[in-house]
Amino acid sequence: MCVCVCVCSDDEWTDDEEVTSPIDDIDPFILYADTLAGLAASQPAKHAQLMAVVQASKETTATLTGLMTSAETRRAEKAKAAAEANGH
Repeated sequence: MCVCVCVCSDDEWTDDEEVTSPIDDIDPFILYADTLAGLAASQPAKHAQLMAVVQASKETTATLTGLMTSAETRRAEKAKAAAEANGH
């Protein structure tokens, strides 16, 4: 096993903001919400089991509700930004 260590000064470190990847446009909140919706549609029994576990705790229910709300807000913001970028 080889462990490589880069000894760099602070001046040599860069922000990777200019580096892009194919997953940059994927919003994790939207992906999670869509995955849950897909699970509900394709495997309703598994979705029901998962939701039973989530709903067993008020805290996890509130967390999931917040996540789903955030996903829809982010989806709307993404759609608005896309429409503005297309001149609509």
